Amino acid sequence: MTAWVNTLLQGFMLGGLYALFAAGLSLVFGIMRLVNLAHGDFIVLAAFVILTLMQAFSIGPFLATLLAAPLLFGLGYGLQRLLLNRTLDRGILPPLLVTFGLSIIIQNALLEIFSADSQRLRAGAIETDSIPLGGGIAVGTTQLLTLTSAIGVILILNHLIHRTEIGRGFRATSDDLEVAQLMGIDNRTIFSLVTAIAMVVIAVAALQLGMRANFDPTIGPARLLYAFEAVIIGGLGSLWGTLVGGILIGVAQAVGAKLDPEWQILTGHLAFLAALVLRPQGLFAGTRGAATAPDVGIRTRWCTWLSIRTIMDRVRHGVKQAASLVCRTWRRAAANLAISRSTTTGASNRARSACDGSRAEGEERFRVEIVTGSSRRLAATAVGVLVLLVCLPVFVGRGVLNDLIFVLTMLALAQFWNLLAGYGGLVSVGQQAFVGLGGYFVFATTVHLGVDALLAIPLCGLLAGAVALPTALIVFRLRGAYFAIGTWVTAEVFRLVVAQFKELGGGTGMSLPVLVTNQVAGIELVKTLFDVRASAARDIITYWSALALAVGTVAFAYLILRSRYGLALAAIRDSEVAAESVGVNNFKTKLWVYVVTAAATGMVGALIYLHKARISPDAAFSVLDWTAYVIFIVVIGGIGTLEGPIVGVLLFYVLQTNLAHFGTWYLMLLGLFAILVMLFAPRGIWGYLSQRYEITLFPIRRRLVENENSKRLT
Repeated sequence: MTAWVNTLLQGFMLGGLYALFAAGLSLVFGIMRLVNLAHGDFIVLAAFVILTLMQAFSIGPFLATLLAAPLLFGLGYGLQRLLLNRTLDRGILPPLLVTFGLSIIIQNALLEIFSADSQRLRAGAIETDSIPLGGGIAVGTTQLLTLTSAIGVILILNHLIHRTEIGRGFRATSDDLEVAQLMGIDNRTIFSLVTAIAMVVIAVAALQLGMRANFDPTIGPARLLYAFEAVIIGGLGSLWGTLVGGILIGVAQAVGAKLDPEWQILTGHLAFLAALVLRPQGLFAGTRGAATAPDVGIRTRWCTWLSIRTIMDRVRHGVKQAASLVCRTWRRAAANLAISRSTTTGASNRARSACDGSRAEGEERFRVEIVTGSSRRLAATAVGVLVLLVCLPVFVGRGVLNDLIFVLTMLALAQFWNLLAGYGGLVSVGQQAFVGLGGYFVFATTVHLGVDALLAIPLCGLLAGAVALPTALIVFRLRGAYFAIGTWVTAEVFRLVVAQFKELGGGTGMSLPVLVTNQVAGIELVKTLFDVRASAARDIITYWSALALAVGTVAFAYLILRSRYGLALAAIRDSEVAAESVGVNNFKTKLWVYVVTAAATGMVGALIYLHKARISPDAAFSVLDWTAYVIFIVVIGGIGTLEGPIVGVLLFYVLQTNLAHFGTWYLMLLGLFAILVMLFAPRGIWGYLSQRYEITLFPIRRRLVENENSKRLT
């Protein structure tokens, strides 16, 4: 009994650390609706800043934190003012991807400066001291300090928001950004101050993290997930809710570690998913959090007359627009009626001439066009290129084929992520879940069920789609940027669950037996045709399979976007409310595209790990290898276009081939490149070229084009 009491007490104290992680995230989201994917990496960065100050001035961690706080305050203010503010009015995707790029830059910069070695903020005897509570129960001094720090930070933030002048600006901006601007509040300054204050909270969290455990440059994403889970469980915008959410996660992890040390992180994630199913709005969603609570008195005193004037201006403007629309509609209706009545009386030419000018008798002035001249030339060229690619194994070696397999599989992954996020508006950072599941399914079906490896690929896709269906019912309870991180948490759950299966190699993974890899369907025929060994024949078959998947992916996406489902996806991406008002079933459409892309991603993952012949949980469910790179490809090439991923994957391959040997500098360059493109060319390289030169290779939109004869007549 005493052991369990100690376990619960340790979990309670651990929850204080998670609440510190979450407090800054909750503050930022509550005021400016920004989810910072670099939040966890900022915590690690702050810990290294404190460590550097300790070593430079030979001081303790508490004094070093006091010195670090103003530095981090300035860093947060500058980043928000100069970088993040430029992305806030462009939807959820730009800030999400910019902070994702910052995350990659911070991680690799820390690796370059401090190496991958673990560090610790040494605080002396306080690290090992404990306070006995009687009955064999004790609590560590550092752990108790963490919990009291969390409570103190939340009290200070609540006082700042509810009892100060700047807090009134925070609440006014959070409640109604437009009205706050009309009152004279500079929202960009407010947002910069919010991020700066959040960075000071991050400094406190980094202090407690460094005194309690070792840290290294790569642990930031895990801290972000814990913070996110605490925020969701507690309720968006509720600072006290983050404390409760952090404590629940901490207790769940402590109980899991008590049952089995390998279950610690998994039980915390499962507790989050259970809370998401039972109460997706959070435990404290019924009360407005500190970051979202309106101040009626402030708004009444500051802007009552200004609001009335604004409303009257909008009413007058709306009346003018409505009158103009009625006049235009009446004129068009009158012209159409005149044309329709004159079709049988010989007056058609006179009516049409009055409406459209001189035109040939009986000729339509405009036509609807989908296919363009450039797309016709592409179709003719694509056939020849495809034939060349199919015959390529005759002319090139295994090294080139392996490079092409990588390019083709990444293209397929990028096209499906583009369909999901660029057209469906479902920005997922967890598609590595289905890559990993597809890889493990191909191992399970071939090794344990004896299915032919090549024939198992579509089966793996069906299994991945089957898993995606209940997964969607959970993650669809989240919206916007929180949906993105929710998918990431789900991928982590899959990784931890797969690691529990010893039949699949556990945490270390497994390799495909040679007998399985050398008995792929058609391998004997390929060996005979090309006069090669079994390993080379397997590479040729894998290359053809990757080519078929890539071409099929582009064709499938093109046909979908040309259909009514494509129109529904575009409508949902632009406005869910508007899409619902015109008859689109938002939930079914999003569920359909999520499951289909998951199944297809599972097929690609199966092919990837069939080719690798080696799999492990950390590699198969890597967010960097299978989601970060894919996002980079789509964003750089041009999100929301079929041509963009093709351009992006070619550019990515060139950069990787020429710069990968630079290691961390290469990854930092990718992150910086993604940020610059999102800031200055948010539509990507192809989007810029398409808009500048009016080029369309895969036409999916209908255009109203004036006939050539009509142009000559007019």
